[in-house]
Amino acid sequence: MTTFASGRVSVVLPVKNGRRWIRETLESVLGQNEAPHEVIIVDDGSIDGSSEILEEYLSERTNVVLGPGRGLAAALDFGIAHASGDYIMRVDQDDPSRIDRLQIQRRFLDAHPDVVMCGSWAQEIDEGGKVIGYLQPPTADESIKTCMCFRNPFVHSTTMIRRSALMDAGGYWSPSPAPFPEDFSLWTRMAGLGRMSNIPSLLVQYRRSPQSILGTNRDSILEQGAQICQRYASTWFELRPDNCMGFFQFRPTRLKPGEACGLIVDLWRIWRRSTASGLTRGLLLSDLGKPVVWLFKKGARQK
Repeated sequence: MTTFASGRVSVVLPVKNGRRWIRETLESVLGQNEAPHEVIIVDDGSIDGSSEILEEYLSERTNVVLGPGRGLAAALDFGIAHASGDYIMRVDQDDPSRIDRLQIQRRFLDAHPDVVMCGSWAQEIDEGGKVIGYLQPPTADESIKTCMCFRNPFVHSTTMIRRSALMDAGGYWSPSPAPFPEDFSLWTRMAGLGRMSNIPSLLVQYRRSPQSILGTNRDSILEQGAQICQRYASTWFELRPDNCMGFFQFRPTRLKPGEACGLIVDLWRIWRRSTASGLTRGLLLSDLGKPVVWLFKKGARQK
């Protein structure tokens, strides 16, 4: 397995109409107890006054570049092309980071040269900053790669990625400027390049907002995520993509009884073949129960 050298951290932060929270997020980045090598802010066509706020933060190590205006994936690739660090620390415009996040993740990647990327757990907050929940994805490599058969195992704004591995995987990609799960697509392409990890510590506050990309485009993103799951599961577990509707989001209204049976069979095969942690197996069993309950209710209605 490939090992990677330790290195400097470049923060890549795409911004589009982020005036409401961008100052709080930038303060959390620039206030880290270990300074980043550089901060690359991609202003991707803001028209709400964000640009004026960003200009206040220009410095020797904070650079603002004008993005291509072709969606988030293109903005991220544009920012990474301007970065010179060995590690890319992803930050979203509305998700502040804990003061020691950079140091913890940088030390982790330095100490584990076979790990291509690491995320972390996160607090969920509302628009006012109130904690409303916790995101605790699986932490071990095998659990993460099993989890990708049916859901995204990383909170994007918690990730730190080795730039060399990211480039080997082809970078971020999207079929169009429209919202797309570009992060999940990248993780599935990086899975074969090395180990993956989530640090079990709450290093980021993930903001839930109806105005976020996921909030305004949920159905489309989940549908495309399901297709990514199908392709990944067929490659890693030799499942037939046409035998299931995808594990990313269970959609009973679109599911026929035969497809539900196929989904149950494939989830069961993953569970049996996986030696992942109890947490991931629990999630698998939870997803396995959804089509079982749906079939039971459908049968009850037909009686």
